[in-house]
Amino acid sequence: GVRLVGSEMCIRDRRAPALGASPAARLAASSAVLLRGGAARAAKRPATPPHMSLVARTWGGYLELLEAYPMRTKMATSAVLSAVGDVLAQTLDKSVAAFSLRRLLVLVSVNIFYFSPALHYWYNFFDVAVGKLKLRPGTWGSALAYLALDQLVNTPLTLLGFFHVFALANAASHAALGAPMPGAGVLLAGVRAKMGVEYANALLANWKVWALPQLVNFMFVPPSLRVGFANLVAIVWNAILSMIANR
Repeated sequence: GVRLVGSEMCIRDRRAPALGASPAARLAASSAVLLRGGAARAAKRPATPPHMSLVARTWGGYLELLEAYPMRTKMATSAVLSAVGDVLAQTLDKSVAAFSLRRLLVLVSVNIFYFSPALHYWYNFFDVAVGKLKLRPGTWGSALAYLALDQLVNTPLTLLGFFHVFALANAASHAALGAPMPGAGVLLAGVRAKMGVEYANALLANWKVWALPQLVNFMFVPPSLRVGFANLVAIVWNAILSMIANR
């Protein structure tokens, strides 16, 4: 007979032994059902190694989340790794007298709501732009085209936005603790002054940190994992950027 359970069709053989039959009989009956209709469906599923390591299971679960919820997974990854970067920055920065949770939360917020979406859409744009150039994916020509777009277009514009978003998030965090919220004119004047001192340094530091890893990223890493790979490199970059933004 045939019965439906949820969205799965189960086939029951009238000749199958009862539940009380021997294990060997039940195994033989199950095998017969598999051969009569379930083999094709089972063949589509990748086999799961019986003794898969914890690292392999965790990585597999992460890839599934990345495919099902790409933006949320990238934002969560960015939150964790930017937090690690800021902890590292505050530990190494001799001018920091005591650990600041507010400072950490500001950088994490900027990474979640600014850097992660920006990189997600920039990388999608790179795919379209490089496709227009008729460059075959996985070649050095396409990787170099991606790198040029990333470092000469994306980076200057994204850093420009970062100084503005960081200033706003920093002011909002102080206001949440009772300080007065500065007006837009005061914020913009502070951003212009900060950028006059630090923008060129940040851009140069970015090229030193990112050029080679991004070439590897665009050459060897699948598109869906590029933001994740960039976030790993960003542990170092976030430490540098945190020190630049907070001094």
